[in-house]
Amino acid sequence: MKIPRIWLEPIQGYDPWRNSDDFYFDVKAARACCKRFESFRHMKGQWAGKPFVLEPHQRKIVGHMFGWKRKSDGTRRYREVLLYEPKKNGKTQLAAGVAIILLHDDGEPGAEVYCASGDIAQADIIFQAATYMVENNEELKDDIKILPGYKTMKFIDTQSYWKVLSSEAKTKHGPNVHGLIIDELHIFPNDNLIETLTAGTVSRLQPLTLYLTTADFAGPSVCNTMIDKARKIRDGVIDNPYFLPVIYETFPDKDDWKDPAVWKRVNPNYGISVQDSYFQGKFREALEDPSKENTFKRLHLNMQTEQERRWLKMEDWDSSGAIVDKKDLQGQECFGGLDLSSSQDITAFVLFFPTQCACLPFFWVPSKTAKKKLEYEVWARDGYVTVTEGSVINYDAVRAKIKELSGQYKIIDIGYDPWNASQIATQLADDDELPMMEFRQGYKSMNEPSKEVEKLVIQKKLVHFGNPVMRWMASNVQVAEDPAGNIKPTKAQKDSPKKIDGIVGLVMAVGLSMTVKIEEQPFKGGLTFL
Repeated sequence: MKIPRIWLEPIQGYDPWRNSDDFYFDVKAARACCKRFESFRHMKGQWAGKPFVLEPHQRKIVGHMFGWKRKSDGTRRYREVLLYEPKKNGKTQLAAGVAIILLHDDGEPGAEVYCASGDIAQADIIFQAATYMVENNEELKDDIKILPGYKTMKFIDTQSYWKVLSSEAKTKHGPNVHGLIIDELHIFPNDNLIETLTAGTVSRLQPLTLYLTTADFAGPSVCNTMIDKARKIRDGVIDNPYFLPVIYETFPDKDDWKDPAVWKRVNPNYGISVQDSYFQGKFREALEDPSKENTFKRLHLNMQTEQERRWLKMEDWDSSGAIVDKKDLQGQECFGGLDLSSSQDITAFVLFFPTQCACLPFFWVPSKTAKKKLEYEVWARDGYVTVTEGSVINYDAVRAKIKELSGQYKIIDIGYDPWNASQIATQLADDDELPMMEFRQGYKSMNEPSKEVEKLVIQKKLVHFGNPVMRWMASNVQVAEDPAGNIKPTKAQKDSPKKIDGIVGLVMAVGLSMTVKIEEQPFKGGLTFL
């Protein structure tokens, strides 16, 4: 049977016909699997309820995945497939269809199919797409029993099932895996689950593992190790005829990430599931907001980026704020953020007044440290930093000032990191009767208030009274991002002399303000936004 041209061409730089003497391409099998997708239906968006007709690049992937066979026994050639594509290019729907084929169409007795991701909710996304496909297919809905509470499907005729798993591997030993979908490989903290499950494929005749992912941050990771392996297989550096690499990526050294031609090359579903208006909107956000540039590059262009980068634009910071008289903040409701450095460095306490979008920062530094940095001495002379005698911070002075401030302003809550401030926080709560709240420095706690601070600066609403210490810290701060896109402020290096304590204190204070409804009070000060 004549092989269609689509399956004769390389697939994203990988030539499956290279070193293929031990294999043959089964056109009938490739066409049957592609045709099978047309019996599935899309679950969401403009195609909801419509047949899943594969796009050309998807047809190429599915054809190679299921069409190549081994001459020795007629089983599938490819045992592992990496689909490395940016977001919104149809990976979820494609994976759901593949999983159904492995569960129902392969005829494998007692097939065990698993879908795993970094968390159960992410893994469940593919399961939900497949559930819709089964429930809207006359043949499949009679053959497959769905147990949504257990996130399981069962094909009774062959005693086969499909289960959803999270990345916790300790309870997953002993599987006999026929099909494995690893979703969002970049969010896996380690390879424990992957090794456990792939080890369970050895007793199957033609197991298939499908890895799905967008780009990870640069640096050592499970995802980057897999992508490096796939690139070497694609380029012929590693001879592994059983691994199918499908790699859509942007090359930082030669591609212009602002070029629409690059966008379309890297996103094979551009103009289909990746709408131009959506993409243009994300691009504009990346241009206007430095904290979103790396996210855009990583998720939408499959370009590896550093986890940490510059956050706040100083031109936004300098033009941010309004004309407010500090005296008018007296008695107003506010929230505090206490960030303690090491005892030998700067400590920050920041009050945030949500009604006025104003922040009042206070800083302390030991005299021995102040003498080593001219700026500290200048800021101390001008009243922006309090110098305490000795080589370490005098926390009694910090406590006394916070207690004093509580008499001037209506402090609702004070956030602190229990990792390094538990003692002073206990004293402030028990001895000084101040409202102390634990505020941990992880992504979960810091993400939303960090984004709120960013928004206030960009919109030029944050009133910071031109405090030079806060400006210095704003210029130092970078933002770290986790694989899910959550952010938090960070330093360029752990022991960097460029401090960010005031910004961290501000983020904590803003975070607390987002959890409490502020009483509406008349504000007597005049606001004039610049």
